[in-house]
Amino acid sequence: MSHLIRLSQARTIETPAAVMRSFVTPSGHSSATHAVWRTEVPSNASGPVHTIDTLHVVVVVSGELEAVVDGEAHHVGPGDCLVLPAGSLRRLTGGPDGAVTITSAAPGSNATVGDGTPVRVPWAN
Repeated sequence: MSHLIRLSQARTIETPAAVMRSFVTPSGHSSATHAVWRTEVPSNASGPVHTIDTLHVVVVVSGELEAVVDGEAHHVGPGDCLVLPAGSLRRLTGGPDGAVTITSAAPGSNATVGDGTPVRVPWAN
């Protein structure tokens, strides 16, 4: 196992709202106890309102996020850390210049969107 994972080596998953680059996941590192990924959110792009069944810890590296968590609005700037408890209703939106974040979570995250059917979070698994 390599001790260094370059950005160019990260598994990339694109959605309409962001690009996720997985550095550490159980599928890539069988002994991983956490998943770690980088998210690149374009200017003013929003993901859907959703819940996730595991705690997610999000640190903004550059740019800004507007986050609504359980009905409470937060402005999250560079260096700030957003703690998203398991089961919290959330929506994240890129700021005027977008945002780059690093997120850590326990592997095996499932998101619930729309009709309530859980969906595996691919960049965390």
